[in-house]
Amino acid sequence: MKLLDHAKKIGAFDQIAIIEEPFPEELEIDITDIPVRIAADESAHTDIDALKRIQMGYRAIALKAIAKL
Repeated sequence: MKLLDHAKKIGAFDQIAIIEEPFPEELEIDITDIPVRIAADESAHTDIDALKRIQMGYRAIALKAIAKL
């Protein structure tokens, strides 16, 4: 929230489209009160994990390929 408050102060808040997984994977807190889109990343290993993060307030899931060439 300090980051978002600072972004508002300097006029950058409206430029934030998404913040990717700013919390440790094991931290399970409700984030519905955060006023920007937060994407789950490392914490969404399965569909069940993704659903849990959605219920916690995450509004995006960052998908990455399992293997890259």
